[in-house]
Amino acid sequence: MIEETVGRTTPRGIVPLAVPRRGLEQGTKGRLMRRDFMLHSLPVSLLALLICASCTRGPKGLSRATYAATEKAVAAIQRANECRDDGLLIFEPRFLEAEKAVDDARATATNFHDTLVVDHMRGWVESTKLYRRVLDSYESAASDPALKKSAASFAGLLQKTAASSDKCIASVRSYL
Repeated sequence: MIEETVGRTTPRGIVPLAVPRRGLEQGTKGRLMRRDFMLHSLPVSLLALLICASCTRGPKGLSRATYAATEKAVAAIQRANECRDDGLLIFEPRFLEAEKAVDDARATATNFHDTLVVDHMRGWVESTKLYRRVLDSYESAASDPALKKSAASFAGLLQKTAASSDKCIASVRSYL
C-alpha cells in the first residue's frame, strides 16, 4: 500500500520532492558577499596604487630616495667628468666626491630600477678609473722617446674609454 506523503509516486515507490536548498538565500548571500568584496577591495587596491605611485619619481620608476641620490650623483659625476683630463690635484677630489655620491645612491636602492641606475653609475666609476690609467700610460708614452710609437694606440684607447664613460652618464641621465 502506498501512503500519501509529500512527493510523487513512481513505480518504484515514493520519491520526495526536492527539498528547498535555500537556493534563493545562497544566491542573495553570494551577491552580498561579492558586493562587500567589491566595496572593500576596490578602495584598498586604489589606495595601494596611489601609495605606490607616490613612492616613485621620474618616468622610469625610481624610488624617491634613489631619485634624489641619483640627482646628486649625476651632478658630482658631471663635475668630475669635466676635469678628467686635468691633473691629479684637480681631478681626484671631484672623483672621490662622485664615487661617494654613487655609493650613497647604492645605499638607497630598493627596487630593480634603482639597482639598474646604480649599476650604470658604478660602470662610470670603473670606466673613469680605466680612463685615468690609460691617460697616465699615454702621458708616459708621449714623454718617453722610446715609446712614441705606442702613444697613438693609447690615444685610440683613450677615446674609446671616454666614449664608454660618456655613454654611462647618458644612460643614467635618461632615468631622471
